[in-house]
Amino acid sequence: MEKYSNYAKTCDAVEMIEAGLAMHARSQGFFVNAQMDMRRLQKVNREFERRAFEAIADAQKLKDRVAAVEEALEASKLKHAELESLVEQLTSSNQDLTVEVHLCQSEKIASTVLEKANKERVELKAQVEGLTSEAAGLRQQLEGASASIVEEYISHFHETVEYDGLGMYWRGVTYNEVFKRLAELYPKLDLTFIRDKFIPAEPSIPTDEESAYREDVD
Repeated sequence: MEKYSNYAKTCDAVEMIEAGLAMHARSQGFFVNAQMDMRRLQKVNREFERRAFEAIADAQKLKDRVAAVEEALEASKLKHAELESLVEQLTSSNQDLTVEVHLCQSEKIASTVLEKANKERVELKAQVEGLTSEAAGLRQQLEGASASIVEEYISHFHETVEYDGLGMYWRGVTYNEVFKRLAELYPKLDLTFIRDKFIPAEPSIPTDEESAYREDVD
């Protein structure tokens, strides 16, 4: 300042004005630069605040996502436990269904056997009716036989022991073949009860009287 004062004493008025204007210009430039620096600082500060706010928001979002993941993981554990329990129940139910399927198969086999047996019975009945018709035809060819005796025999043929023996014999043969085939297809299936129900202990065979009757006819 003293240096400026000494300089001012040696200057005239024009130089003083020029020097004042120069100092004023430098002062104005300083203030302008200071204002610009302040604005830059404010801008940087606002940018920093914005980024800090965004960082806080991102951190909160990340925290919320972590909480959601933990919640989903806990729900997944509960779901896994429920699925394990369901698998155990299904396994038990599957075992029960397996037993029911075996029972249904046994019932189906028995039903099939019974149906086939009824079919065989109808066929045997048709054969017997055919034999009856044949006997009726042979009646006309018999010479010396009493017409009344032959007619009586034919009329009551289905009531005779020969009729029952013939039906039981073919029934036993048919059922034996059916159960033999079932035993081959299902070796682990116990068919004893059904076999005893449908097949006599000792299948009947044609009686001696019936054999003699056939020989006489031949």
